[in-house]
Amino acid sequence: MEKIGSPEWNDAMYQKHPTPHKGIAGWVERRRGAVICKHIKKNLLKTKNTLTIVELGCEAGHLLKQIRTRFPESVLYGYDISLSSLQEAKKLFENNENVHFGQLDITQPFTLPEMKVDFIICSETLEHIPAYQEAMNNICLATPPGTVMIFTVPIESFKNTVKKWLTRLKLFDLFFSGIEKNLSEWHVNDFSKKEFNSMIGKHFRIIKYEQILLLHQLIVARKS
Repeated sequence: MEKIGSPEWNDAMYQKHPTPHKGIAGWVERRRGAVICKHIKKNLLKTKNTLTIVELGCEAGHLLKQIRTRFPESVLYGYDISLSSLQEAKKLFENNENVHFGQLDITQPFTLPEMKVDFIICSETLEHIPAYQEAMNNICLATPPGTVMIFTVPIESFKNTVKKWLTRLKLFDLFFSGIEKNLSEWHVNDFSKKEFNSMIGKHFRIIKYEQILLLHQLIVARKS
């Protein structure tokens, strides 16, 4: 059996739970992307014509696709530990010279492109990583000063309550096709608001905290 958190384990989990999701789950996914785009717009420098945006844990590239639609002049870098998901991401952006992908395990020390990085996004990633504290240390060390960070994690307790009631009403499969009826087997962490703020605030200056549809937590922060 693959070690939890390993590239092979993430490949297996992606094969079980590919994105984009369907039904309401897909709508929530797109809504989360729209909120992230809103914060990119709010925090971008008005003098910037071209943005450099890095996503850590890009999976199959659907969030980057949403960002590219909103910011067509952006240069995008997507990194993920799963080669299976990266193959799908490359297909999504086939023949696009301003989008780059690479395999990366953020629990190990890493470096970012040698250019000015405007935004780093780590969305729906930390809940998948057993060694998330090591990942946060490495993200902090690799992030250039002044970079705007956007993190999101799911609110598992509320999501599981919604799943339970939809299951009782026999509506779960209609709205959440392909998703587990309990805590996702791909999620190994469940962060409370206090834990999430403490984890990010240890490394970055928090600018904004908010919840998205009571299903996700979002923090915008900056590397000092």
